[in-house]
Amino acid sequence: MWSRFRSEFSISSFALEEDYFGRLDLLKSFCLSADERNWAVIAFKFITVCLSISGFVLAIARQSVPGFYPAYLTFWGVVYGIIYLSSSFTLAVKATSSPEDSRLIKFTWAFFLVPAVHGMIIAPMYWIFLWTPGPVEYSNVMMHGGVAALVLIDGLIINKTPVRIKHAVIVLMFALLWLFWSILQNAVIQYNPGQDDDDDALYDIMKWREETVKSIILASIVVFVAIPLFTCLIWRLSLSGRCYIDPNSGESGESYAENAHDPDLEIADQMDEVAAA
Repeated sequence: MWSRFRSEFSISSFALEEDYFGRLDLLKSFCLSADERNWAVIAFKFITVCLSISGFVLAIARQSVPGFYPAYLTFWGVVYGIIYLSSSFTLAVKATSSPEDSRLIKFTWAFFLVPAVHGMIIAPMYWIFLWTPGPVEYSNVMMHGGVAALVLIDGLIINKTPVRIKHAVIVLMFALLWLFWSILQNAVIQYNPGQDDDDDALYDIMKWREETVKSIILASIVVFVAIPLFTCLIWRLSLSGRCYIDPNSGESGESYAENAHDPDLEIADQMDEVAAA
């Protein structure tokens, strides 16, 4: 596992060849084969897009000042999820015979981590620190974990996305952009129509002007602990479902190479041959 983890940093972000395991089968991974098009999968992807958009629209309708809602991290976490789910659905509908050359596949592949990691950070932060016990509404659930769950199901179970750790750079970029905005909003603009008159911070747990040290600590935990941790977790979960092309038959299969090309088994075989000689 450690060798496989290290290899992630020595290959390109969209590398198809993996040492000891073979060549990734993108057609099977992203359900792209026109000859084996699965309409049940397409229907599921369409439903996930509809559920995400409906929860998003209802959440905006519930806002007292809808125009200010894009200031919040939750808003963008769901927007990222809708973009990914829509892209995944489009891929399944279009299908292709040359996945290596598809920009849409590369976008869907790399962008998956953005809503997945953001969602896994937003959900616990909201339900643990921000949620006030009371009636649980559909839009609230979808905005704070529901869309993220659909993204994870689509990305890890349906698409079997071969996550690359290098794609975490994109997650980090979006996270830093929002953190910069939160500082600007709280320390410079100092305006929030959705809060009390004496508190213009977007979130009570992150007040850059009044509780600077606490905000820096929280931001550091998110950037240097939460993002790497969830990225590695999602990467690890993606390993067992990866699809590879069998070099012997030319057919695809799921993780067929985990035993056939296990480096430890190869070393053991070589030692047996030496002993026999």
